[in-house]
Parts: sequence; structure tokens; C-alpha cells
Amino acid sequence: MEKKSSWERFKKFVRLTILCSQKRFKVDGEVFKDAKPTGVRNNMVAFSDNAVLKVENFKHRKKKHGVIQEAEILKFLNDRNQISPPKLIKTGALKDKRKYLIMERIEQKGECPAPDIILSVIEQQKTGLFHKDLKKDNMIFDGSVVRFIDYDQAEFIDEVKNLSPYESVEYFITEQTSRWGFDYAAECFGAHPDEVRKEYFSYFKEGVFDFEKTSLYKNISASGLPYWSIDYKGISAKGENDISSVASVLDKIDFEKGEKILDYGCSTGALSFYLAGRECEVSAYEKNPELVKCARILSNILEEKCTFVSSEDEIRRHGKNFYETVFISDADNKVLDIEREFLGLFKRMVLIHNNDLNTVELFPDFKLDKCKSANQGQKISVLKRITG
Repeated sequence: MEKKSSWERFKKFVRLTILCSQKRFKVDGEVFKDAKPTGVRNNMVAFSDNAVLKVENFKHRKKKHGVIQEAEILKFLNDRNQISPPKLIKTGALKDKRKYLIMERIEQKGECPAPDIILSVIEQQKTGLFHKDLKKDNMIFDGSVVRFIDYDQAEFIDEVKNLSPYESVEYFITEQTSRWGFDYAAECFGAHPDEVRKEYFSYFKEGVFDFEKTSLYKNISASGLPYWSIDYKGISAKGENDISSVASVLDKIDFEKGEKILDYGCSTGALSFYLAGRECEVSAYEKNPELVKCARILSNILEEKCTFVSSEDEIRRHGKNFYETVFISDADNKVLDIEREFLGLFKRMVLIHNNDLNTVELFPDFKLDKCKSANQGQKISVLKRITG
């Protein structure tokens, strides 16, 4: 029996040595190069220009998930429009029956800043997912957001869904340390857990996470403050205007339950979230891709259901009257760039502006219904499309 066991172990060693020597894979015509085994040799990882292939040599007894289960976790996160994970492309099996997943390849653009790690932890844990194995090798900084990879130890824990941003970070540090012990946790964090806790909580003030410290906010504000500030549920950052300054006027505008609304130029998403809270079905559009990331990640953290539209063509494809109302913030600077034909898709317009607008000249197909002044010098104008 011992002889047979030794022989089996030898055969497994030889097979694994052969598998781990493979340098190139071809899947559905796509070539993946520079293949290498992972630390415990249970997986192979190879790369194409835009994707990463992960092949399972064997299911390691200390790993909670194999590649197919890991792919299911990625799909779960992708279906919830999470910013921090890579996009899952496909799964399958090679001719030798080894299972694989293919995911988006993310270019590393420097060390992972602590505030960006915090933001991604908060976002993912809002889904109830605890990564459990966050270390340098499992995090990639793409220039604005830290992306988490390698979910073979991840676990769904209901209690983390309801944590505040501050509590979520505390849970992450405490449980990661408890799970691996101080020595390995220190290796993962790159510092002693107590030092990490001190640094991470320096980005909070009275329990509120300072979003201004993130690379995403710095990228957005490089050309000026975003139109809407961020100030809710344990996260804050400066903007030109507070949604609270116009809320009292917006509260007086009637909406049907489930009314389809387009927030054109959504900025950080504050108006979209307000409208979602009014039980509207909100689509948000923004040209600046960094602002789109910001609004999406905040939508995930705040659990506000908004759809993010990527182009004006997508809006046009819905056709006339699909959206009941379009909101245009910072209308002073935007209305001259919007085509008259595009505005004709909507039954009603709500403009948020600072200066008086000649609505008759600017919008000949619409009639001014009301114009009210809000705080901070803003005005809210409601226009209805002229029928007939």
C-alpha cells in the first residue's frame, strides 16, 4: 500500500511538473503567453494583450474555491456593476479537461494607495462578500481604482452588508488578521496590522471616510470641483453644490412612481440618488469616464439603484417618450451643447442653473411651467414639451 501511494505521488509530481512547464495556451483562437504557475502550483496564469487566462491544474485542499467557483463570484460582482473586480469574459475546459476562466487584464499603474484600497473594500463588502486574502499580489491599481483579483478564499458573510464604511474597514482589518495571524497579515498588509489600522483610520474624520483622498476624486477634481458634493452615509467630499441646497425645491416637483428619468450630466450621482429615493427609475449619463466610475461606485456603496448610460446614442435608441423627464444640472454650461432633436425625446425638462435662461429662444419646443429659486443662488426651471 505504501509502495503504491509513493508511486501515485511520483506520478502526480511528474504530471504537475509537465503541466507547470507549459508556457503558451490557445483558447478559441486567442493565444495566451508567458504562462507561469501560482505559488502552490494549483493554477497556471497566462496573458494575452487584453485578457488573463487562469487554468486549474488541481483543486488545492487549502483553497476554498476552484476556478469555476471563482468565476461565479466574479459574475456575481459584475452583475452588480462593481468597479473593483475585473470583468469575467468566459469559462470552459481545455482539451485535457483542465478548467479555466478568462478575465479582463488590468494594467498595473503603480503602488496601491491606502484610500483606494479602503474604497474598494467598502464597495465589495456591501455585496456581502469578504475577500479574505487581500495582499499585494491580489491588488492592482489601474490609475484611479484598486482592483481586487484572486477570489479563491472569498466568502459571503451577510453581516458585512449592513456595516458603515468605518465599520467595514474595521471588519476587514480585524478579520483578515484573525484569519491569517499577525505575521502573515503583516506580510499581506505590508505593515503590522496595528499600523495599518492607524493609517487607514487617518482617512476618516468622526467616522466619515474622506473621499477626497482617493485617486478617483483627485483625477476628477484636477480640472475643477465636481458639480455635486458627496455627503452621505459615512462618505464625504467637496463639490461646487450640495444636493441639500436644491432638495426643498425638488421636493415640490411631482413624479409618478417608477417614472423613467434621465439625469444628463450626473457628476458624482447625487441628483440620481435623490431621484432614486423618490422612487423614480433613474438612468444617469456623464461624458467624463472618471465621474461615471465615481457615481457607479457610490451607487454600489449607497445601494441606490441607478442605470448608467454610456453614450447619447444609447439614449436615442430608446426613442421618443421612453424617458418622461430629463434633468440637466449646470444647465448654464450644458444647454448650448445639446441638440434640439435630442431634447425632443423628453416630455419634460428640469434645469438646474445659476443665471437667467431665455427658455423661449433656447427651447422653442418647450413651455416654461415654473421657475423657483433655491439656496446658493441656484434656480430650478421646469419646462413641458409643447404638444400638437
